[in-house]
Amino acid sequence: MNKKQLEFFTAAFAILLFTHSTPGYTSNPPDLSTIFIVDCHAEKDYSLNTYYLFNQQPVFDAHTAALKQTEFLLQKISKIKTLYATTPLKQQHSFYIPVSFKPQSWVLQPTKDDFPAAARWILHNYDYQCAKKLLKPFSTINAGGPYFLSSLEKLKANPEPNVPWRSAVLIQNLSDIEYKKSLFWLSTFFKKSWQPRLWNLDDISLLQEGILEELKNNDNLPNSDAMGSVSLSTPKALSTPASGKFSIAQYPVNELQPQKPNPYSSKITIQYRQETNETTTNEQ
Repeated sequence: MNKKQLEFFTAAFAILLFTHSTPGYTSNPPDLSTIFIVDCHAEKDYSLNTYYLFNQQPVFDAHTAALKQTEFLLQKISKIKTLYATTPLKQQHSFYIPVSFKPQSWVLQPTKDDFPAAARWILHNYDYQCAKKLLKPFSTINAGGPYFLSSLEKLKANPEPNVPWRSAVLIQNLSDIEYKKSLFWLSTFFKKSWQPRLWNLDDISLLQEGILEELKNNDNLPNSDAMGSVSLSTPKALSTPASGKFSIAQYPVNELQPQKPNPYSSKITIQYRQETNETTTNEQ
């Protein structure tokens, strides 16, 4: 065996050793079959359950944005499944997408090149009737979507009347958000929610606060006019008297200025379904 052959076999052995010894590593794309729900029913129980829901079918620019969002979502979920393949279900954050029938194998296990086509398949075969049923118990939902609903419990398409809903539901409304900004929003959501943990009600509130704060502080925040925020008052200019000295009355006054509200507050809310089927909203 010459030197080049020895180097080749050494490199091949190193790759083989890496693929079999690295936790969470798999040479094949991860299986995404658990994210697709048929007949509006999710099978397994996870620590946090997030649903990707449209209240109506997106068209024109909304459809273009939905394709980008869906492709991005698949990429992120695929990464999570790769990183945390052996994590117990009770510590996982799962996503659900309602579809009319079971997807084909290249949608269930997409490669990098399959993501755009898989996104098109999802929107073409999306179960909008199921999505509307899942959204119906929440009275404040009236835009087209997409919505991301996250809960400790699985949502029910036909919830029983007078049955208490024990879990808070974090509702993120991405309707009318320009898709590039929506991708940053989704990236923030994943960053703050994908690590394995045992989720509780306090975590839902902390997740809401964390997303709101990061979106507010980000440079890509939507312009203030579009989101209905108020402008800050301009401080008065300080003039210097001819004598070059200031009197007490001429020192600048530290006036309290109105705080700029978070433009996303109405789009990221927590809701609870009550025993009487009434819905309350906690907006922060």
